[in-house]
This record gives sequence, structure tokens and C-alpha cells, in this order.
Amino acid sequence: MSLLISVAKLLKRYSIIESTEVNSLAVSAIQSTTLQLEGIIRTSFARSTTADQYWVNSNERPFTGEFPKLLLKNGFIDDTATYEVKTATELDLLSGQTAINAKYLKRDDEKGLLIITGTDIISPPITPFVISDRSFVQIDYTYGFTTTTTEFGEVYDSIPVWLEELALQISFWVYRELLNCGSKHSKSFKVPSMSSILDSHIRFFPSALPALI
Repeated sequence: MSLLISVAKLLKRYSIIESTEVNSLAVSAIQSTTLQLEGIIRTSFARSTTADQYWVNSNERPFTGEFPKLLLKNGFIDDTATYEVKTATELDLLSGQTAINAKYLKRDDEKGLLIITGTDIISPPITPFVISDRSFVQIDYTYGFTTTTTEFGEVYDSIPVWLEELALQISFWVYRELLNCGSKHSKSFKVPSMSSILDSHIRFFPSALPALI
């Protein structure tokens, strides 16, 4: 699996002297941290292209005025790659519809949120894009990070500063636990500043419309 941070960055940050054992523990710590943060933030970090589909029906999920936010299944969207929105009255008609580039719509790419109404166009000239009530919506998008090969495996490129800082803090904490007790599965994340860094980045939006299963 790919790592959020490199072994070299972890060792340098905390002035840890490299050795075979140290490197092995560091890899385990970073792997554990990467998996845990994917679960907590509720997204995959691995780069991929996918399509999420939605059923918009105000009778089932009422909304007033503003079109409801659409919560993608993943965050860290890349708006330089595939990022398109289609709408149709029937699910099997989506594939044949003309798409609009979602990068021109009001959104939060890191969290994977879109708001689509005719008044939310932020980069003209674009024809107003409005979705009718009781219709299907499909969003094709690319998410996650590219990787670089290192001595100890693939490491994600260009992750946000806050995510790197969080990964460093947690990985060091897990590393010390592994070093002290030899456990390979540390579940507690009682590290300094974790909550203050992480709380605003968890992808939890009860008011947003989730994608169809």
C-alpha cells in the first residue's frame, strides 16, 4: 500500500537514527496511520477515476431554495482531470447526456462537495446549469494523489500541509508504541493537536445528499 509520508521525512522530523529495525517500524507506523486516516476522513487517498450517481427528489429529501449539496464518495478531487456532471430523467439515460465540467461549479474539492444551481456558476462563460427535481445526476471525477517510488514503497505526492502534519504526528506516536511494546496494531490516537487539526477535515455532512449505493 502507498504511504502518506516517507520514512525519510518521519525520521528527519523527529531526529531518529536510521537502522534496519527503525525503518521497518517506521513503515509499519506510517501504514497504520494511512489506513486509519482514510477511515476517519472517509475517503481513499489512492488516485482513481469513478462515477457517483444521485437521485434528486424533494419528496424524499426536502430542500428549500438552494439545491442540496452533493457529497461525493471520495474527497481530494483533482479538477485538472476528469470532473463532469450529467443529469437525466432516467438512470439509464445518463450515459448519453452532455456533460458540464464541474470545475466551473461551486464546490469544495478537498471535501468532495458540489452545489449545482444556475446561480452557482463561478467561472463564466458557462450556460446556466440547473438540475430538475426528481432527476438523476452523475458525477464523473478523478480523486486521490499520485505517488512517487521510494526505497520503502510508494509515497503519495503533494498532500495538503495539514494532512502531512497529522500523518507525521500520528506516525511518530505509533512508531513509539511499536518500539516500546512491539504491538503491530495500535488503535489509540491520543496525540497532541490531533483533534484541532482533524475536526474541520472529516467528511461528515448530514445535510448533503449521498451517492446511490
